Amino acid sequence: MRNKVTGLLSIFLIFSLIASSAHASSDEKSFLWKVQSETATLYLLGSIHFLKKEYYPLNKEIEDAFSKADVLVVEANINDMGQIDILKFAESAFYPDNETLEKNVSRETFEYVQKASGRLGIPLELVNRQRPWLLALTLTSFELIKSGFDPDYGLDKYFLSKTRGKKKILELESLDYQINLLSSFSDKEQELFLLYTLKDLDVLGREVNRLT
Repeated sequence: MRNKVTGLLSIFLIFSLIASSAHASSDEKSFLWKVQSETATLYLLGSIHFLKKEYYPLNKEIEDAFSKADVLVVEANINDMGQIDILKFAESAFYPDNETLEKNVSRETFEYVQKASGRLGIPLELVNRQRPWLLALTLTSFELIKSGFDPDYGLDKYFLSKTRGKKKILELESLDYQINLLSSFSDKEQELFLLYTLKDLDVLGREVNRLT
């Protein structure tokens, strides 16, 4: 494995950590690092799954780094949805017919859910079927979209689209791995994850705007 890695001419690494100053002008700093050895060059870029159209075109240094790269490494290849086991996902993400979120979380948590879903315009009967880990992601996505962010303009999706058929794509984790990780949380851990998300929703859009 070490020989394969050092044999690469260059690797472009997009790691989904935090939002970057991707749209900065050429005289501004961007959230991009360059790491070199005698055999390889690696670019590390802070990324986010949701961005706005106005963030494009990207900083020229970022585009130049991408054009030089032979390999794109992402957190997970979100364009490869075929890797997900749909039946397994449904079982881990939704309650069976005789169960609901309301029956499995505290009254306080469910009241937060009712308030958030009403504000975001999500039917309560829809969120009531979702397990806490999935609902936390759903609410986060809706809040970001409400704040003007769009998954179609996420940096990972942008570079994956530009890479298609032109560069090798590697992923640090698979979508199945991420789903299995989140769904493996205990009921208590899932509720805490959801509650933390709910209490953070009101400032989420504002905080992401500050980061970008």
